[in-house]
Amino acid sequence: MSNLSLVLKHKWYDLIESGEKTSEYREVKPYWDKRLSKHYDTVTFQKGYTKTKLKFKILSISKTVKENDLNLEEVYEIKLGDRLL
Repeated sequence: MSNLSLVLKHKWYDLIESGEKTSEYREVKPYWDKRLSKHYDTVTFQKGYTKTKLKFKILSISKTVKENDLNLEEVYEIKLGDRLL
């Protein structure tokens, strides 16, 4: 089982933890193109650089054009499934 680890600002972490935010977004850039081209089963979010973490199943990772947190036209959307941790 492969895991994607991401550090989030407290604001976004809290929204995911509360269930208000069900997708995480990343800008389409060479760094994310390479990193997100691999298959991941789960994602672990770390609240800033603390030891506080959440873990979710990943439903899908895809490029999308829609309204998002980053206010960008095209982004990677990481759709979250069931919470594991």
